[in-house]
Amino acid sequence: MSLTVWLTHAFERLSQVGTLVFQWARSRPGKRVVKLVWSLFMLLLFGALAAFLWRNKDAVLAAFRSAQYAYFAATFVFYGISVAAISFGWHLVLRHLGAQRDLLMNLRIYVYTLATRRIPGVLWYVAGRAVLYRQLGVSAKATSLASGIEVVLSVVSGLLIGAPALFVFLGTSPLNVALFAFVELIGLSLLYPPILARVLSLFRYEIDPECVTIPRLVAWLGAHALMWVSGGLVLYTVVRALYPVPVSQIPAVVSLWALTGAISFGAVLLPSNFGATEITLSLLLSRLIPAPIGVATALLVRVLTTLFDLLWSSLFFLDRQLRRQVLG
Repeated sequence: MSLTVWLTHAFERLSQVGTLVFQWARSRPGKRVVKLVWSLFMLLLFGALAAFLWRNKDAVLAAFRSAQYAYFAATFVFYGISVAAISFGWHLVLRHLGAQRDLLMNLRIYVYTLATRRIPGVLWYVAGRAVLYRQLGVSAKATSLASGIEVVLSVVSGLLIGAPALFVFLGTSPLNVALFAFVELIGLSLLYPPILARVLSLFRYEIDPECVTIPRLVAWLGAHALMWVSGGLVLYTVVRALYPVPVSQIPAVVSLWALTGAISFGAVLLPSNFGATEITLSLLLSRLIPAPIGVATALLVRVLTTLFDLLWSSLFFLDRQLRRQVLG
């Protein structure tokens, strides 16, 4: 049974439970209840994914027994490049906003707070950086604005690089080509300075359109694009360790990773994005490799990137200049 069919059956069963839960929630309106219901639904769907993995445990265990773990060294290198790219993109945004121009300090703070993005909820990640920058005289409003721009750039760049994944998942029919062009057009239009300012204003972020010039947007977008490409190579090396995927599939894997990342960043607007990355990545990878290996890969990528984030954050916690100027 394919992963798509398995999740469809699981969704049908979960919908019966969901109906009862939503009926209960309707009588108790409020954001907390909505968040609880959504989190419960995602947790159950994630459980269905785990059940699928358990059902195919023999194939997964065989893949791990024959895995080429040397590829994980390349995984670490490419993840480091990805972190460097997004950290530099963060620096460019802050510098162009006139908030903080010290490159090394911006890199230190960004990498130091990497581990906080693994805590459920985007609040911890944004608030953690705001607290540290406040020690340098940068207002929480400026840090929050930069974080908002970062999310928009991540989603847009992810869509631009990830749109070709539609061909992998849906095929190359004329309709899908038109859909690809539409996604690319929407992504580019969101970067038009007046439209970008309007999008940010929807989330109560106010920015002077004159601060957002085309050369600056190209620089921001370039840094985020490098993040997705190197992140896609992270995914490829993990896949390659478990399954013999040819090098010719690297562009497809990079595109799948970027599309998954764009969906994951967009999911921060939902009450909870728990499991969204793993579920999306598992479904997309099932078009390139056996579904059980795809699920195992998605979960393994989560484990490895979390460990890498903890390692980088721990190393920068030992940085003397960061401790002296920011941490106190």
